[in-house]
Amino acid sequence: MKNLKIKTVFLTIVLAITYSVQSQTNTAQYDVNKLKGMKSKAAYITLDQKEFGNTKTFQEDDVTYKLWYNSKTGQCIKTFSKNYYIARVENSSSCKGNASSNNSNNAFDINKLKRMKSKAAYTTLEQNNFGNSKTFQEGDVTYKLWYNSKTEQCVKTFSRNYYIVKVENSNNCKGKNTAIINTSSTNNTTVNTNTTSNTNTTINTTNNTSTTVNTNTANTSNNTNTTTVNTNTSSSDTKFTINKLKGMKSKAAYTTLAQNDFGNSKTFQEGNVTYKLWYNSKTGECVKTYSRNYYIIKIEKSTKCKSNNSSTDNKYNKQYKGMKSKAAYTSLAQNGFGNTKTFQEGNVTYKLWYNSKTDECIKTFSKSYYIAKVEISNSCK
Repeated sequence: MKNLKIKTVFLTIVLAITYSVQSQTNTAQYDVNKLKGMKSKAAYITLDQKEFGNTKTFQEDDVTYKLWYNSKTGQCIKTFSKNYYIARVENSSSCKGNASSNNSNNAFDINKLKRMKSKAAYTTLEQNNFGNSKTFQEGDVTYKLWYNSKTEQCVKTFSRNYYIVKVENSNNCKGKNTAIINTSSTNNTTVNTNTTSNTNTTINTTNNTSTTVNTNTANTSNNTNTTTVNTNTSSSDTKFTINKLKGMKSKAAYTTLAQNDFGNSKTFQEGNVTYKLWYNSKTGECVKTYSRNYYIIKIEKSTKCKSNNSSTDNKYNKQYKGMKSKAAYTSLAQNGFGNTKTFQEGNVTYKLWYNSKTDECIKTFSKSYYIAKVEISNSCK
């Protein structure tokens, strides 16, 4: 009997010790210091193997920030990667995933964006499933509307001097609770009306669209009758015209051209007048703007544009394509270009470079440590 009691006590102690060890193993926090100085890819693989999931990635200048969350231990880690190495790593409390899984349907907290660098704020919005639906300029302030189709949230950002000065929820996003009317073709709409006479009415709208409404009804006010509305709208009515830009503030005009798929292919200065050539690769249109005292004083069509979106037509693609990435970056810096943005997609590293003296902007595509392509861009700030 005594032996049985001793065995029972022994088994109880063994089970308690085993449970305690397992509990400590399951809740043990990973030592983040092991990642410092590692190659970024190796560090990310290590975190994956330790059951951490990447919940957020954002870029600021040449540093890539990543948040990692382990749902078993509840640990959240933030890594700072620069030049393909982990420069810094720390524990964090900002991970997604440690909250309810229903958070993806909740409204995004826009207060997080205030006083952030504009580029970082825009990247954050994109990572939270927001798409930029409209951009416009007024003076030195850039306004952007952002729409999340999953949560139907609409956000408006106000940026000045490269920082977010104000952010607010809005109801002006495209696609949100908006009936879209296609006016590029003939539409037949059936309308039920009550009337007491025969009517043939022509309506002229403000955009020179002619709509004819033919109504044939019986002479009784109690009957519901059918009316056919034929709408014919020429697609040329909505075509972009350069005359709209004359007299506009230069920044607003340049933003408008960019929104209409024009890229700045050349900029030059003569006295107090700034000349810019703009090329639309889709339509083949070339436009020349004349700016003085921050306003567009003249605009005209031109035949001198270079197809700046073709990587084979620019000198930088010929010069740097096939070169080792580091050597190309050093050469660009020596030629007055500064790296304004870096982002990663798969195994390709994209970099935007801006030369403030020549007002040139180029985009490099690096793969496997070599430059795969260089193209002229209009995305630099």
